[in-house]
Amino acid sequence: MEVRKAAPTNYMLKLMEKLGDLSSNVGDDKRMKSGKIKGTVEESIADVLYYTCSLANTYGIDLEECIYLKEEIESKKHNRKNMFKD
Repeated sequence: MEVRKAAPTNYMLKLMEKLGDLSSNVGDDKRMKSGKIKGTVEESIADVLYYTCSLANTYGIDLEECIYLKEEIESKKHNRKNMFKD
């Protein structure tokens, strides 16, 4: 059985959809209560992370490396301490 890989555009569309959900849930302040995650900010953040990771994987991107590099840029830009350095 052949495993189909999703196209990056499919992941991008889902990511955009999930960002819309996150925006709505943040605006409505829908938070998780008693372990019920459905329709909450927490679920939306998890969805955004999932599709971001999926999209990165289709391009072979090392997200850990990117986070460290981006923090270096942002800490210099905003004249603050790099959160990953002592």
